[in-house]
Amino acid sequence: MINKALKVHGFIIRNTKLFKSVRCLCTLYYDFVRSLLEYGSVIWKPYLVKDQLRLEHVQNKFLNFIAFKMKIYHKPQTHYTYKY
Repeated sequence: MINKALKVHGFIIRNTKLFKSVRCLCTLYYDFVRSLLEYGSVIWKPYLVKDQLRLEHVQNKFLNFIAFKMKIYHKPQTHYTYKY
């Protein structure tokens, strides 16, 4: 599910380069990416630390993208320690 969410996230970034509305970008993220991450989370319940970090990685990628679009400083979190 996380890999699929990352693919959809990349698709949104590639196709919304000219978008100016942050609200529109957030709506796209919530509708397409967050829905994938939340789907079935009750069943697969990310209780392992590596799964939680992978979820946070997807969310932080979006935050970095929005901060870049709005031209505000956002300290990127680039260190993720998990093993596959």
